[in-house]
Amino acid sequence: MHRVLALLATFLFTTEAFLGGGPAWNGLRVTFGNPLTSFNAVPRTVKDAVADDFKLISACGASKNIIGNRYMKDGDEAVILIFDKNGYIAGIEAGIPSLNSNPYPYQEIMKYFREESGGYKITAYFVNPGNWHSTCFFNLFKIPSLNSNPYPYQEIMKYFREESGGYKITAYFVNPATICSNGRTEAEFNQQGTGTGLYIQTGPNPASDYITIPLKESEVQGTKWTLGKCFYGMGVHYWYNLSEDMSCNDFAPIFLLYNKGKLNAFGWAFQGNYPSTRYEHPSQNTFGLFMKTVPKCLKTVGTISTLHIYLTRTPALNFC
Repeated sequence: MHRVLALLATFLFTTEAFLGGGPAWNGLRVTFGNPLTSFNAVPRTVKDAVADDFKLISACGASKNIIGNRYMKDGDEAVILIFDKNGYIAGIEAGIPSLNSNPYPYQEIMKYFREESGGYKITAYFVNPGNWHSTCFFNLFKIPSLNSNPYPYQEIMKYFREESGGYKITAYFVNPATICSNGRTEAEFNQQGTGTGLYIQTGPNPASDYITIPLKESEVQGTKWTLGKCFYGMGVHYWYNLSEDMSCNDFAPIFLLYNKGKLNAFGWAFQGNYPSTRYEHPSQNTFGLFMKTVPKCLKTVGTISTLHIYLTRTPALNFC
């Protein structure tokens, strides 16, 4: 297997060197995994998206909280592509369901439960509960309330916006203010590739509410981005304000990936088990491969759903 990976990397490196030139961000791929089945390419033009069965879900001007023409395939919100007015890639977003949406216990069976201490209790008595003069035994079972501090937590809500019973997180590859006003020309797309920057939306106005991600690893120094570890096929990881004793309510749903000192990938990291085949679900014993400091709280949050998003066509060349 290692020999196959080495040969594949050599082939990709040779191909890339032969092609030469072109924009630094020359592709768009998602999902880390087996190089023969993962690193899936996604369209960078509306024409290609339509040919690949992506469907328009909202257009420029449809909402003041989002910019661009959005396309989704087969109802899978893990990858929603954003295109500018001229049909060129401008961003990407992911959607996760809201735990507040009709949570269990449902209203139809609420008569069996009572709410208490942030959860619900269901009770069975083994003697007539009306006769409190006799010895009374009962069996009680408690389930937590899904309404009790559901994900995304308030501490990280700035990265999300509520939409259609769930939450969306959005990244733009060009200045958001230009997406529906000017867009890019064919010449600009050919020269610039996937984009010119990485902007993460952090508020209701996408034209102004965003953080700009450093394009050079050297520019990350002195910020709250915390150095993680290098992993082949990914890059050097950076996590936001990570510490061993932090609360996972503060665990930002974004990580950055640098190779040869330059940003060429990033990803989402959600707390919860979201079923899309696009998502990866790393086990807890692998966190130390990506983080120098692993927060203790991650041992208690259950399943994590991540998505690697590559801005080049050859993630196999990401040697850090």
